[in-house]
Formats: sequence, structure tokens, C-alpha cells
Amino acid sequence: DSGEGERWDRLVIPALCTDAATDPLGREVGEPIETERFNTESVQLRHQAMGAYQASSLEQQEPSHAVGSEIQRDWWQLTETRLIPAAHDGVIVWDLALRAKETNDYSVGAVWLRHNADYFLADLYRGRWSQAVLSAAVALAHVRHPKWMQRIETGGAGPDIMDFLKKPQAGYVLPEKAVFQLGILPGEGPKVERVIRTGLPWITPLTPKGDKVARVRHVAAAIETGNVWLVRAPWTQAFIDEHADFPNGHHDDQVDTTSYGLSLLRGRLHT
Repeated sequence: DSGEGERWDRLVIPALCTDAATDPLGREVGEPIETERFNTESVQLRHQAMGAYQASSLEQQEPSHAVGSEIQRDWWQLTETRLIPAAHDGVIVWDLALRAKETNDYSVGAVWLRHNADYFLADLYRGRWSQAVLSAAVALAHVRHPKWMQRIETGGAGPDIMDFLKKPQAGYVLPEKAVFQLGILPGEGPKVERVIRTGLPWITPLTPKGDKVARVRHVAAAIETGNVWLVRAPWTQAFIDEHADFPNGHHDDQVDTTSYGLSLLRGRLHT
């Protein structure tokens, strides 16, 4: 009734001391909690692996709202397609919009590769496409990257596209608009038709778990530490811009494929 709540004493013991004058353990700046178990270097390496946002909140006891974007522009590494090393693993992930109207979200397909501790976005498909063009885009990705499994998010047009592509479509003819909108080369057209006529039974659904921001934070540390590479391409700058604007930008479809792709290659997404 007095308007005064209980009084609490706030005890803050960061993993690494940040202020010797107020540290409850009497440590020097940079000193860990238990030097006999964790030296300063090992704690710093753990923080680097976690990323600045999670290390600040979970280790340093200084939770704060992530100011600005979740992914900073200068975290990305850039390379050329010819310089990507032989991949140990790869996956093609799709986030498909329901309709092709100009006001709707984009459909995005991303080809993610892994070599040791590094990840590479080797190719990207993005547009506001009809379902006929979307089907051709998925088949085109298989033609260009036949080694890697394709995963399609279960939202939007995903279920319809999977149902269509998994079954052989005898007599399928590639629409001219798909050739134009996807930039299909003359030698690729017959291959796309062959893939769809035969079917793509190995396409598997991808069911996202958790909210978009949480999924991004699971993979942000790999980007922040310089382990994620983008090839220089006409789409690269728009890709970086969308991530820099997240979660306050108009679109986040490319961001979704980043969190899906990196999580799958890191073994942290099980669907």
C-alpha cells in the first residue's frame, strides 16, 4: 500500500571483470572468475564463439537490447566463386512466397556450402515468381548444384511446389517466362525439363522452429567471427542490406534462408 516494493541487492559477477573498483570478487580488469579453471584467453575465445550479443547477456551479466541490426554489414567476408574451396557439405534452402504480386514477399533459394569451419553462400535465387516459375527455379538449382539436398520451408507455396516436383511430370515444357525471369541458359533448359519430367523425390520439407530473431542469433556468431563468405554477384549488396535492416526491414526472406542454411550445416536444426 505504501507504493514501496521489496528492496533487492543486485549482485553482478561478470565472467571477466570490467571494473576493479566495484567487482565483488576484488578482481583486476579482465580477470576471470576462477583462474584455476578458466584463464582469460579461454573465456575470451568462448565469448568470440558465442558472439557479442549473447556473451554480453549470458556471460558478462549486461543484457541489453540489440541496438541497430542483428547482423552488421562488416561481418561478412567476400570472395569469388572460383576461390570457393571444395565443400565438405552443402544444402539448398528455399523460402517460398505464396503469391507473385509486387506487394508480396520474395521467394528465395540459397545454396550454402561448408568447408571446415567456413561457410559460403555460393548462389542465390530471388524473385516474385508464379508457381510455374518457382518450380522451374527449384529444378534449375538442382541442375546447377546436383550434389546438394534441397529443403523447402513448409510455409507459403512450399507444400504445393513440393507436391508438384516430387511426382514425374510427363510432357513438361519449360515456360518461356521462366527462362527469361530465371536467366536460364540455352543448355540448361532441356536439363530443367528433364528434371521435372523425372521428378525430384528427394526434396524434403523444412519446418522452422522458434521466432526469426532467435534463429538468427543462433548463427550470428559464425558471421561475426568472419567465418561466413558471400560470392561477389549482382545480388550480394541487396543480401547484405536486408540482413543489416533485420528485424526492422520490409523483407526478411533472405535472412530466413541464412538462418536455415547455417543451422543445417552446423547440425543445429533437426526437422
